[in-house]
Amino acid sequence: MSLVYEVERLTRSFACKGGKTNRRLQRKRMIEFAKHAQTLGAKSMHQVGKRHVIRYWREHRSMAQSTIYNHWLALCILWELADKHGQPALPRQMGACKSVCVNSLPKTFQASYLETQS
Repeated sequence: MSLVYEVERLTRSFACKGGKTNRRLQRKRMIEFAKHAQTLGAKSMHQVGKRHVIRYWREHRSMAQSTIYNHWLALCILWELADKHGQPALPRQMGACKSVCVNSLPKTFQASYLETQS
């Protein structure tokens, strides 16, 4: 099973609930990240880590800060759906707004993010 297929399977039920337009966009971002990680050699979500996320941010440096934030939120949801510990790495472009970003996350994400930072 390929990484992209695994992400599609993980996110299928996620996209069916809630605001459809936003969920479709988030799912599209998750699949885009999976394609990127697969080109770097990852074969399952268990093999995806900080290195893949950082390289993803490096390749997408030209995006607006709000777009980067939306991609990061999609990765946070993917991390939760895949039962991965912690949070994906924050891009450097978001470093200045880190406290604002963390405070805008759902409570479950805030707790796990703050645990990884201490």
